[in-house]
Amino acid sequence: MSNRPVAAYAFVNQGYPERVIFAFLNKALDLFFERFGDKWKQFKDDDNKNVESISVEFRRFQNPKDADKLTQALGEV
Repeated sequence: MSNRPVAAYAFVNQGYPERVIFAFLNKALDLFFERFGDKWKQFKDDDNKNVESISVEFRRFQNPKDADKLTQALGEV
């Protein structure tokens, strides 16, 4: 997914298209690194780092047809 030493994961139902969830995860990582850059290396404990742009994308990806034009065009989901 990425050459970055940070991971992202998602739990989705069986019908959610893999291509779409991977697109979301890649977008979330991009937004995370835009916000924090290498500062993440200073994080020592679990912490809730609110990145509003990731929250916006999360809401958009709730329905794969809203988030992905190919899914919409193919009538998937």
